[in-house]
Amino acid sequence: MLVILIKVHVDGAARPNPGYGGVGIVIEGDNWDYRISKSLKGTISGNLAECRALVYALQELSNNGCFDNAIRIFSDSQRVVGHVNGIEPIHGQEDYYQDYLNACQLMERFSDLVITWIPRTQNAQANLLASKGAIKASKFKNDRRA
Repeated sequence: MLVILIKVHVDGAARPNPGYGGVGIVIEGDNWDYRISKSLKGTISGNLAECRALVYALQELSNNGCFDNAIRIFSDSQRVVGHVNGIEPIHGQEDYYQDYLNACQLMERFSDLVITWIPRTQNAQANLLASKGAIKASKFKNDRRA
C-alpha cells in the first residue's frame, strides 16, 4: 500500500484574547490543497482556538479516511502541542480541556501521526486564515446586535 504524506498547519486566533475566535487550517499533500477558515461562536481564548483548530483538522482528515497516511501536523502553540504530546501536564481547568480530550481521541485513529511545534513565522498561512475567521466572528456578532 502506498503511504501518502499529508502536511497540516493549524492555528487559532482570539481578537482580543479572550474574544472573537477563528481557526485556520492548511492541508497539503497528494490530492490535498485545502485552506479552511472558520469563525468560532462565543468568547474564545487563544488556547481554546488553537486546540479547536487541531480538532477540526483531525476531523477533516478522519472524514476523508486518512487513517493510514503519514500525517504531519504543525502548530505554533507550544502549550497545545505539549499537552497533546504528553510533554506538558494538563490539569482539567484549562478552558479547552474538552477539546483536548476530543483531539486525543481523534489522534488515536491514525497510525502515523506526528504533531510538532513550529515558530509562528513558519505558520503564516494558517495564521492568516485564523485571523480571517476571528474577524468574521466579530462582524457576525456585530451584525446580530444591529
